Amino acid sequence: MPDSLNLSLSDLEKQYGQTWIWTAIDAPTRLLITFWIGGRELDDARRMLCDLTDRYPNKPLFVSDELPSYATVPGELFHKLIPAPATGKPGRPRKARHHPMVAAAALAPV
Repeated sequence: MPDSLNLSLSDLEKQYGQTWIWTAIDAPTRLLITFWIGGRELDDARRMLCDLTDRYPNKPLFVSDELPSYATVPGELFHKLIPAPATGKPGRPRKARHHPMVAAAALAPV
């Protein structure tokens, strides 16, 4: 057996709670769309949700425990930043605005 599998009790206690199982479930069918085993960091949220958007083209419903990464990554995946057009007038330019993106499959007739 590799040494990495032979952990002492104290090693296990240090690692307890460090690994998360991220899941995406289709509510009507109760099928598991995708999952990710990793930490609870922004990169893990990004990997999980990128995989979800590859497998499920529509905008999913997110239900969470309000980890800040959950707000960041869906904004990256489902919104685009539209810069304000130049007015040619002096002064501070307007702020760019966020525009929700619609998946092409969501627009297709059923």
